[in-house]
Amino acid sequence: MPLMVLALASLAIAGCKDDEETTKDYLEGIIELEMPRYVGQGFEKQFKIDTLATIKAPDGSGVGYYFRNPVTSKSDTVMLNNGVYAPGYPDGVYTFSVGDEVGDGYLTLIAFSTSDYYTTSGKADYTVVNPAMDGTGSLTGFDRTEEETQFTDARDGRKYWIKDFDGTQWMTQNLGWRGVGAPFYNSEVMANVLGQYYTWEDAQSACPEGWRLPSDEDVKALATRFGATEDENGGLCGVAGAFMADLYFNGASLWPYWPNITITNESSMYMIPTGYAVVGDGRYEFSKMESYSLFWTSSEKNGRGVYRYLYEDQDVLMEGLGSKDSFAAPVRCIK
Repeated sequence: MPLMVLALASLAIAGCKDDEETTKDYLEGIIELEMPRYVGQGFEKQFKIDTLATIKAPDGSGVGYYFRNPVTSKSDTVMLNNGVYAPGYPDGVYTFSVGDEVGDGYLTLIAFSTSDYYTTSGKADYTVVNPAMDGTGSLTGFDRTEEETQFTDARDGRKYWIKDFDGTQWMTQNLGWRGVGAPFYNSEVMANVLGQYYTWEDAQSACPEGWRLPSDEDVKALATRFGATEDENGGLCGVAGAFMADLYFNGASLWPYWPNITITNESSMYMIPTGYAVVGDGRYEFSKMESYSLFWTSSEKNGRGVYRYLYEDQDVLMEGLGSKDSFAAPVRCIK
């Protein structure tokens, strides 16, 4: 028995020594890896390894880098930890392609040194989008009718679904013309899916030739057609479900279920919960995606622009007032 205890004690001491010997230090510095938040299928971006990181080993050991590619499931070494570019990357430039599969992904860049150091990494998230608006793209749930036709904007060749209501034609998707405004998260591919976000001032001239912004009276006339009644706050009650559609983005439902709203899309307006943007110093800060669906009117009140909006759990097409030059929302054009 004493011999067994002695043997176990020896093993414990040896284990402690192993732990001490394998203790690692941390690399210093940061990795700055960026991708557009939303990208189209097949999107490619080049990364110059020298511009992405400031990683150093405290003892002066060399640092290398490799990308973990989510499409190929491979680790691609661009720089060895002796500071030399790896074969195949003579200029330290790495080209990444997101592939054709829609959905969320992330690219990782990992820095490594000698066995004395832990690796450190940076990650860039992105979402691959198919911008088609015919039900085959990222936005699905459309049920187009024979009453809907298409119009082509001569300025950029973009096509829009439209529907005639008693002689007034309405675009049944958001305007995506990129002459002014900004797309969602400044990702060009989203201009077709959610439309462009415009300030009220920019929206006044954003529609194609022969088209215009609807006035608030135009909106009231359309909503009344589907049974709306106006409340004391200017809200058009009882029509939210007629303007909402059971839409999905990359398989995720855009309108959450609420028992007081029955989504029918009777109007074929396919209202999308795009949220809005606040504009300052040329930057667009986006908010409330999947909660609010907005579009500008040409009307104004108390020095502010009038917009109409749906909120996820209210059966009302509500009236909102926004700054003419610092609040941005989508546009639906009519003629």
